[in-house]
Amino acid sequence: MKRISLSPSLNAQLALALLARCVCYETRDKLEQEARSAGLTGAEIDAAWTGRSFDVKCSAAIRFALAVRSFSEIAIATSRARALRMGLTREELDLVETRALELAMLEITVASRPDHVAPQFKAKH
Repeated sequence: MKRISLSPSLNAQLALALLARCVCYETRDKLEQEARSAGLTGAEIDAAWTGRSFDVKCSAAIRFALAVRSFSEIAIATSRARALRMGLTREELDLVETRALELAMLEITVASRPDHVAPQFKAKH
């Protein structure tokens, strides 16, 4: 049985899209560095931050991942069907779903750190 995996480029785009709400500069910088290491251009990184991709299959995968994070059954079903029409396999979507849930947990973990406070909410002394 052939083992499939997500490409480094898609993994990076998923991380950017799913962690776009993160306000931690360290995390954002790390994600951008990882994306560049995966071969993404500045424009591709900017698109991923907004939940988009220039590649149709990657875009469908990102939309599906965002739907998974939303826990909306309708959004998940709709985006899964669209991703399948765009050429993603069920196995790839299973991997995207797993990655989306991992990143959602990471987002919660990062957001709960004491040093993870948006600048506008930091106490002024």
